[in-house]
Amino acid sequence: MTHIPSLQTLLSTYRDAGVDEIIGPTPRNRFFEIEETLDLPPAALSPAPLASSSSPAPASLPVASAPQTAQTLSELKEAMRTFEG
Repeated sequence: MTHIPSLQTLLSTYRDAGVDEIIGPTPRNRFFEIEETLDLPPAALSPAPLASSSSPAPASLPVASAPQTAQTLSELKEAMRTFEG
């Protein structure tokens, strides 16, 4: 026997999923429809690759680690005063 949810259950499920308007009998991906109408090459629609950097990570720089290694408030103030970033 198939369980048929009540209309109230169905509507509360839609509300919980963020549905705020029922436009048609089937769902539509309007973002995909917009991409189809654009006259762009496929590479333009794909996300750009992350650029690699030859500079060291901020945590490995001595200035970045100075506030973490400060033992007193005056050492922390000095690290902040001499920070160039």
